[in-house]
Amino acid sequence: MDLYSPEQKHLLKIQKLQEKLKLEKKKLRDLEKKRNAEERKARSKRFIEVGAILESYFEIFGSEEAEQIGIQFGNFVKKKS
Repeated sequence: MDLYSPEQKHLLKIQKLQEKLKLEKKKLRDLEKKRNAEERKARSKRFIEVGAILESYFEIFGSEEAEQIGIQFGNFVKKKS
């Protein structure tokens, strides 16, 4: 003899599926957070590398000087295109 009626079995199955869905959504959120963190880390690394190159080749140490160099080269590149 079954302990649960067909309706109760159906409700239990729904509850289990809802829990499984909840866990999968959490896994997805966690993976998205990890991907975003990795993207931020890579972006920061690029900024540091570019800044180091600017410092070494142009002997600039301030953001204002770097911005001026960027503007000048940006205009130069646009004119050549």
